[in-house]
Amino acid sequence: MSKKENTENSVLRISLCGSHLSDEEGAPKYITKKMFFKECPVAGVSFHIEREDELWDELHEGVEIALVRDRNNQYDRNAVAVALADDYDGNPDDFDFRYILGYIPKSENAEIATMLDLGYAEKFSAKITTYKRYGAYNGRIRITIYLESLVEEIDHSNQYRAWVLTDGEYESLTSNLDEYGFAKFRFGAFGITDSDYFPKVGEKMVLVYHKDDDYICYLMRVLAEGDGCIAFGVDRDEVFACDCRTQYILTNVAGPIVITGEVADIMSESDLAKYSDQQYLSESKTNFFKNLFAYARFTCEISNEMPDLP
Repeated sequence: MSKKENTENSVLRISLCGSHLSDEEGAPKYITKKMFFKECPVAGVSFHIEREDELWDELHEGVEIALVRDRNNQYDRNAVAVALADDYDGNPDDFDFRYILGYIPKSENAEIATMLDLGYAEKFSAKITTYKRYGAYNGRIRITIYLESLVEEIDHSNQYRAWVLTDGEYESLTSNLDEYGFAKFRFGAFGITDSDYFPKVGEKMVLVYHKDDDYICYLMRVLAEGDGCIAFGVDRDEVFACDCRTQYILTNVAGPIVITGEVADIMSESDLAKYSDQQYLSESKTNFFKNLFAYARFTCEISNEMPDLP
């Protein structure tokens, strides 16, 4: 008998037990958060990188970039050079401007130049988000610039994230688990990357697939993100694909659980559209899923009673 046949017209009975994040004593911890500031091409690439320069071999999407104020530039009073972060020590007065990739375009540099002049250089970070070794020079290198700020770190270690799978994602998930023992996902959105918004290694996510009148749930843990996925055999081009998203590797912790009958009705009343990789579930919803997986895994008791899903 299949799992679905075994659970059809029956419901898991799971009680919700409250838990709260405890407040720790002592000074608060702070983390760096990045906010999207600007995306633009690097101007003047043809003047600074020769066609056969070995530097081309060092460039790819994701390479960290430094913004260097060029106050002595006679052609542009707002000149901001673009250099590899590893080539710049933070002092523009000692920097050798022969070793740059190009400049921020004149139409894009005034605000950045002003902020650099005011001493906010450490507020900026940047990386290559488009790289083409061949083709029109004005489109070979594009960068994304972020503004960084310190914010108080909030402990989300006891909370889950959740994601509703499309048909294609569900098919890919099951195929990946069968073939590799883990699943590949891409999460992220334009302008919101490298921040607390998206999953981090070690966090757990509930993946929900709505099939006919039932729901299939997996509890997954994030094993790797970004270039850390290369160690799991993910192709480098896939990891650094320019789609404003980040590559992730997820492993299955528990499930799949097939939810049918009355519980499925309760699930359908929950606002699944709000399940997002960009935010955590509330504590009450996290507790619901914790009890769901714990109960289904260890007791497998069947009942027709079920508390409302928060």
